[in-house]
Amino acid sequence: MSYIKNTSGVASAILTDSTGAAITTGATTVFIAGDLADFAATATPTATHRGGGRWTVALTAGERNVDQFTLRWDNASLRASIYSFDEASNVQIADGTITEDTFDGDTAFPLTADVVPCTEEEVSVIVETYINALGTGIMGADGDTLETLSDQLDAIPTVEGVADEVWNAAARTLTGDVPASAATALLCDEDTYATVQEDGTRAFYKIMTGWDGVALTNATVTSITYSVTRLAERSTDIDDGTPVTGHQDVAVTVADVLFDTLQTDAACASYNFRHIVPISAYLAFATAGRSYMVVYTITPTVGEVRLARFRVLCK
Repeated sequence: MSYIKNTSGVASAILTDSTGAAITTGATTVFIAGDLADFAATATPTATHRGGGRWTVALTAGERNVDQFTLRWDNASLRASIYSFDEASNVQIADGTITEDTFDGDTAFPLTADVVPCTEEEVSVIVETYINALGTGIMGADGDTLETLSDQLDAIPTVEGVADEVWNAAARTLTGDVPASAATALLCDEDTYATVQEDGTRAFYKIMTGWDGVALTNATVTSITYSVTRLAERSTDIDDGTPVTGHQDVAVTVADVLFDTLQTDAACASYNFRHIVPISAYLAFATAGRSYMVVYTITPTVGEVRLARFRVLCK
């Protein structure tokens, strides 16, 4: 094995016992003999086990300032293991190995004379400066830095924050007879989708018309009944549902639910039918997470019956 003379370095050896098993424990003492001199303990006499039976010892430049040296590794499990080293005086770089195409003077080592090495502290300062530049030095077209944009994003209130500010504002008022969000009732031919609280009820709105498209009135309707059905899970077919007790083919007073002119209230606009399913005697929507179908059957004085359906999710 070869080495560069008069330079410090690390020597290593694989140590095994008489059975060939790797020696991984015990104290290993290293002795050196330079240029055929007698063995003497190295400056760092105790070797370090690196794993798998490989041991290393640090050698000073003075210890390697010889043309040839031999190391002896002593361990209780090993009589002695001797390794010899020769100066690498014949190490040469073949002609043509380094060319203009393969040599980069900006990154090659050793450093050129005009490059001044940095201390660890100086490197830390350079890295910190660079990281800070990433946060404050990169600018957009309008001159904003990443730090500026981050501050601006932090200043944007959350949706919950805006809602709280509006609700808690001292000057908050609600004006007008009909909120801007009031929905317009659907024609009876269209299913209406709604939600209801568990064990609660709600008002159901429609625009009831005859087969001629003209709005029905008290004078043109003979009777109105309603039924509530709990739909089967993952099904929209009313035939697969379960009729809700106390809410099957229940008759309602026509004059109480049907209006001769379009009505508007805080919850709905432009309707002529409004009914609240009663729940004082029997609950109508008792299972959260399930869907219900409410069907109104309107019998006109002339012609076939009309149906109005509401699909309701209980929450």
